[in-house]
Amino acid sequence: MCSSALTIRLFGSIAVAHGGRSLGPRGFGGARPKQVLEILLAARGGPVPVERLAEGLWGEHVPGNFAASIQTFVSTLRRHLCADTGCARELIVTERGAYRFAVEHADIDLDRFDRLLARAGRASSEAARRCLIDALSLATAEVLEDEPYADWAEELRGTYKGRVIGASLEAADAALIAHDYQAALGHAQAAARLDPFSERAHRTGMLALYAMGRAHEALEGYRRLRSLLVGELGLEPSAQTRSLEAAILRQDDASSLLPRPSRQMQLRSSGQPWLLFLGRRAELDLLGQRLASAVGGDFAMVLVEGEAGIGKSRLLDEFASTLDGVRVGRARCSALEQHLSRVPLAAALRGVLDQLDLEPSQLPALRGLLPELALGERQAEFGEVDVLEAIVEVTRRTAPLVLILDDLHLADLGT
Repeated sequence: MCSSALTIRLFGSIAVAHGGRSLGPRGFGGARPKQVLEILLAARGGPVPVERLAEGLWGEHVPGNFAASIQTFVSTLRRHLCADTGCARELIVTERGAYRFAVEHADIDLDRFDRLLARAGRASSEAARRCLIDALSLATAEVLEDEPYADWAEELRGTYKGRVIGASLEAADAALIAHDYQAALGHAQAAARLDPFSERAHRTGMLALYAMGRAHEALEGYRRLRSLLVGELGLEPSAQTRSLEAAILRQDDASSLLPRPSRQMQLRSSGQPWLLFLGRRAELDLLGQRLASAVGGDFAMVLVEGEAGIGKSRLLDEFASTLDGVRVGRARCSALEQHLSRVPLAAALRGVLDQLDLEPSQLPALRGLLPELALGERQAEFGEVDVLEAIVEVTRRTAPLVLILDDLHLADLGT
């Protein structure tokens, strides 16, 4: 039994503290054991198959004896994490064909960050602001800076970069609501440094400057943003950004431009951290219109695009929470599963099929998407068209049905 919890830092380069010992990137017995630990931590407590570990370690050049090599790396990692063999095995758990890190025995900064965001979503405006500031104090650097080129690190890094941007923007709005314009400007500038194309970050900074009586600087900020967007993307600023510029030129009362606190958002059953949900009514209304069209018998597909951290997943969370009487299947695409055909689609449909009394024999081609439906039977070969026809039939039987796929750019071609 582990006598004390590990403290693990993933913002910046990995660092582990346990029993008075501190381990940095060079403290785990080599680069490979360190990478094994980081891949397991990136799975956030879920089991990682040995094959996925091998892919993460060697990419396309996996050696023939990879399983034995990984076993050696795990043994080395355990020895460096904890001198007590029992404790080490409690931390790095061996499962059938996989390993997992027992996150319940660790205090991980990413988890603290997420808990603070969740707490912010349940709190009043001022308390939410304090939680956001505490969360941002943890995010002093990008996640896993010691692995700048690894795909599995880049995915986790991108996820938390988006969350940090989102938290910075929410903290900026909370500061505007509290009339703390200097703090709002600081948060907005931090978000813009992480994502220079974030119009929301630039708008918030413009508004903070204008509220402080620095209209000239606010307009100069607009000109810099426009030059960036036109020069790099060939795009004009959005109508919302242009509207703010016009309001500043008209010298509108700054108080009329400040955000208003929305209703307190409760933590949804999805377990995702919620922040104040501001400024997305138009997008929600549009999604509602497309849903109404689909319920009326039309097929509808909506692609939600936007800058990192702008709140795409939160918008879909809010939309999903309004879908009374509609079956919903949802999954997240992952770069680690791009080599596996239609995994996100299968995951989304699996949640829907669990709600149905469906005999596998009724739609045998679904076994091409969900192998567990074969139930030990000899697996028949199904073509792409067969599988697609089965999906269409499931849609017909379960209508109205909404399938939501997050991070679609990471999906395989079949999905």
